[in-house]
Amino acid sequence: MIFDRRVVALIPIKDHSERVTGKNFRSFAGKPLYHHIVHTLDRVYAVDRVLIDTDSPRVIDEAAGLSAKVDILRRPEELCGDSVSTNRIFAHHLA
Repeated sequence: MIFDRRVVALIPIKDHSERVTGKNFRSFAGKPLYHHIVHTLDRVYAVDRVLIDTDSPRVIDEAAGLSAKVDILRRPEELCGDSVSTNRIFAHHLA
């Protein structure tokens, strides 16, 4: 029996980082850190789709062009800010 399965990776990326300024956009081996995450997930056979939840205009502009698997989800205003936990972001998408 063959089962139809879909594996979706959800990556929350904030525009502003409270503890490490600009961490998602710092260059690592010639490209921003979050590009490495997306490229790694793109190469994982089991991952069918990569969702990037973000409030960053830069990520919104760049990320969709990194892989055909990528879809951008604009983070709702109530989930923006340093006090919002990653768990709340995941719960928002699972609801």
